[in-house]
Amino acid sequence: MIARRRERWTTEIEIVELRWASRIDDSFSPRRQRFRSFQVCGEPPKVLISSIHNRAPSIPIAKNCRTCFCRSSPKRDGYRIENVRFQSRPNFWVTGNLYVPATGVGPFPGIISPCGHYSEARIYPAYQFLYLDLVRNGFVVLAYDPIGQGERRHYWNPRTKKSEIGGPVTWEHDMPGHLLLLIGENLTQYRIWDGMRAIDYLLTRPEVDSKRIGCTGQSGGGTLTLFISALDERVRCAVMHEGGTRRRWPLEIRPETPIGTGDVEQHFFPAAIYGIDLPDVHFAIAPRPLLTTIEYYSPDFNETARQIGERYRLLGAPDRFATEEATDPHALTMKLRLATTDWFSRWFYNRRGPEREPGVTPESAETLYCTPNGSLRYSQQGETIFSLILKTQMSLLPPRNFPSSRAELESFRAEISADIAELLHISRNSYALGVRHIVTTPREGYQVEKAEFISEPGIYVPTWVFVPEQQKRESLALLYVHEAGKEAEGMERVVVPHAGAGCNPQRRLCVEPDRRGARRRPADRQGHGRSMVALRRRAGPPHPFRGFGRGTAFLSLSHEGRPISAWS
Repeated sequence: MIARRRERWTTEIEIVELRWASRIDDSFSPRRQRFRSFQVCGEPPKVLISSIHNRAPSIPIAKNCRTCFCRSSPKRDGYRIENVRFQSRPNFWVTGNLYVPATGVGPFPGIISPCGHYSEARIYPAYQFLYLDLVRNGFVVLAYDPIGQGERRHYWNPRTKKSEIGGPVTWEHDMPGHLLLLIGENLTQYRIWDGMRAIDYLLTRPEVDSKRIGCTGQSGGGTLTLFISALDERVRCAVMHEGGTRRRWPLEIRPETPIGTGDVEQHFFPAAIYGIDLPDVHFAIAPRPLLTTIEYYSPDFNETARQIGERYRLLGAPDRFATEEATDPHALTMKLRLATTDWFSRWFYNRRGPEREPGVTPESAETLYCTPNGSLRYSQQGETIFSLILKTQMSLLPPRNFPSSRAELESFRAEISADIAELLHISRNSYALGVRHIVTTPREGYQVEKAEFISEPGIYVPTWVFVPEQQKRESLALLYVHEAGKEAEGMERVVVPHAGAGCNPQRRLCVEPDRRGARRRPADRQGHGRSMVALRRRAGPPHPFRGFGRGTAFLSLSHEGRPISAWS
């Protein structure tokens, strides 16, 4: 069954690859473009971001989303700031600031602003400058914290002002994001839903014109702007800054290409088999006005922008799509902030925006906090993303009858083993190992046979087999893996004595000599050791390590006169 599933997915991916190129240059009709937009926002995303379309547990926004004047903000010239919070799910709070014009005639256009990957989120000075530009020009702005940022950080300690886990801000996303994937959800749906609930909150405010709702964000906030605007048509105008206006499919990578995990909330799993790529999400916004920006123009961005512009032209709205080049590194610069205000002014007020930015001073974090200490977690206010995960996973436990006899135990183990194999897409095969001996290296009391075998078609696995000079009959094989790679522990060296003071237990296991003279050595794991050689080779004559999967490597050693093999 697993093999059939893998074959089906492979076939579907190949079909997507074949269709992609033709779709880029295909002559779309307006009707076909509208149908494609419906596809992007229809059934596939129901699978990918299901809780958005299920609408989650319904919460009366006017009753349960409340303004919290945790710390009153001082009056400012021409506007006021309210420290607000609302529930996106029952007792799951979103912290934010509402910027409201104090002059002019309302109701005003309302703008939500999801934040990019800055730990302090909406309090980051460059973001505050954007909010002030907008509110001074007649826009109500709701800036809110994403999960894992600002006052919604889980690992940030307000007493030490430091993260308990260190690392980049995206770790705050990946820690819960990977857990959500294990229970059939994803962080993308939570963050998009937060944006939709932010719009719900804006619409409860009498100062806001429900017909003029916009969305803007930079970096990760730009990506969220793209997703929210595509899936919620209440967004009538959008500005997406440096958030990924390029295609990602089909993949153009080689085995040696380094690939990071990225940020888990920016992925739609498994969007590729549905043929959904980032340009498609841009297309789904059309014909609503969309401005997208980039640090520096590039061939990939320019081609994607051309495709988006063509879709707008087919829908009779070529002037509603535009691009802007920052001509600066990745940041929400003054040029981009002014472009944002100009774009919203054009479509919501039918006028130009300001040509320069007034000198302003950003507010302190304490002034903008919705909580006493800047942390929902440490203030013990509501659910956290982890408490929600715990509640969900408790409802997912499979109904299993635990064994009460040896026969039932064997059946239970077989059932669990089959379930694990299916989840990991592991299938048995019968094709030949194709073992190839590379070289034999003599060592004191043993020799190392370096060889390779086929793991699956086209993938060769290197292995070291440590064979003692005096072998036992009917000897057993022992497999061993070391996280740093076989060459880290597989070389001759001065042997560490038996267990003693100050001796690392793991190190003793790796290098302690057997009483009969055998030595133990660990193995490579994927992406380490000699297997890395294969990742850098592109062309040339056959090489013993050519064609391996990313980082695959094996090691064998000897123990008590028996051959021992280890791999990863």
